Amino acid sequence: MATDNTAALRDDPVRKPPDSRSNSGGALGEPTDIAGAAIFLCSSASDYVHGHVLAVDGGWLAGEKPMPIVIAESRANLLGR
Repeated sequence: MATDNTAALRDDPVRKPPDSRSNSGGALGEPTDIAGAAIFLCSSASDYVHGHVLAVDGGWLAGEKPMPIVIAESRANLLGR
């Protein structure tokens, strides 16, 4: 997500993940991108939803690299390996 909290990470070429796409569209998500899911989960429309993980990730999980591989590569870059 592109927020004030993630600005330092996004602006640092060393700490930025090598595959900097955060979703299948290649753009960082904005906080408003999760608003629909949040409204749904807070509404009575979700009363019958239990035990489900709702991935609101812009397609990250559908990407070509599994998240653990990207995280491992990012850690290796951070450690200079």
